Amino acid sequence: MDTKENTLQSKPTDQTQNEERPLVSFILLAYNQERYIREAVEGALSQTYSPLEIILSDDCSSDCTFQIMNEIVERYKGQHKLVLNRNKNNLGILGNINKCVEIANGDVIVTAGGDDISLTNRVEALIETKFHLESNAYAAFSDAEIIDSENNIISPFYFDRDNIHRKRNFYQLTRWDKQTNWLFSYHPFKKPRKHDFISGIIGATAAYKR
Repeated sequence: MDTKENTLQSKPTDQTQNEERPLVSFILLAYNQERYIREAVEGALSQTYSPLEIILSDDCSSDCTFQIMNEIVERYKGQHKLVLNRNKNNLGILGNINKCVEIANGDVIVTAGGDDISLTNRVEALIETKFHLESNAYAAFSDAEIIDSENNIISPFYFDRDNIHRKRNFYQLTRWDKQTNWLFSYHPFKKPRKHDFISGIIGATAAYKR
């Protein structure tokens, strides 16, 4: 699949990257979620962290998910860099993640679903915890509130929903395996192994629909 043919990028305002503030790629994965995608995208755009690249990736939805995403991107005037991707064929959630990691320019990757509502401090909290407390950690996770279709809170906790990864580790050393749903290590390791490196648990930074 030719990335250039399927990806639109907005013109970001000036962003300065340094060692204290790494460029983060916020990946929002969507498929047939027209009912919730607007809130999910607006939550991503509301992030206080900068520099931030936001990748909105539609996995060949049959509803209006992509059209809504495109509409929001076209009218966006904020400071974050936006990348809008639409897969020509449905790749599945893991294939969609791998595609987005290839597109991503950030040193750090944060992932979200098309029915998740991100609080404004989602990226900020993850970065602060990961790089100030555990600078060598592979990944950090935050909690999330569980909400219903009307945004009513069902539970204030949902451990392991949010995740953040160093891109060089995620892409160069690992790939999601579609059959096992495991994150495997590749070169320089001779044999694949399952990763489970957690930096810590952070208070809820998102709302996840159930």
